[in-house]
Amino acid sequence: MRRENELTLIVTDVVGAGVLAACLVTSIWFLFVRSSETTREISVLRNRAGSVRRDLTSVRQLAEQKRAELTAIRKKLDATGQLPTRTPVDQYSQTVLDLAARFRLRVIRQNPVAPRTYPGLLEQRYAYEIRGATGDFIAFFAAVEQTDFWADISYLRFGDGGTSGADSANDRIASFTVSLFSAPVVEKEKQDGTG
Repeated sequence: MRRENELTLIVTDVVGAGVLAACLVTSIWFLFVRSSETTREISVLRNRAGSVRRDLTSVRQLAEQKRAELTAIRKKLDATGQLPTRTPVDQYSQTVLDLAARFRLRVIRQNPVAPRTYPGLLEQRYAYEIRGATGDFIAFFAAVEQTDFWADISYLRFGDGGTSGADSANDRIASFTVSLFSAPVVEKEKQDGTG
């Protein structure tokens, strides 16, 4: 029985030595042979991670920029189409003068007309007389209608331009009234002197 025990011990030692040798060879292969391959893979993964971080940063910056644009557009959209609280008379008058000059028309007269008040609405009216060629008036009125103001041409009449020295025989005089709309002035504002 001793021999069998000795033989079992020898077999166990040989198998253990074989397993140890296999582990040692595997470790050496992973440490020296496979490590260069692993290093390359790690380097590639690090490069990909850096690229993903840069992409993420640029996407975050773009998202912030788009959020700011969205906020600005929402503010503009909220203001668009709303009845103004004050009538922008000076701005509108300057716009009409600029448009007349752009379309080679000459403003002869610009006078306020008595305002009208309706429930929840104030209509301030201005009478204009402008001299120029008929074709220029068409472009002018189209541009006036395209302005961002709450305004409407409520009266229009064409007449002969007369024949005064420098004026062309083709000139006409357009008399028209523009109505500018806004919210009516609240009584408290009138008392405070802010309206």
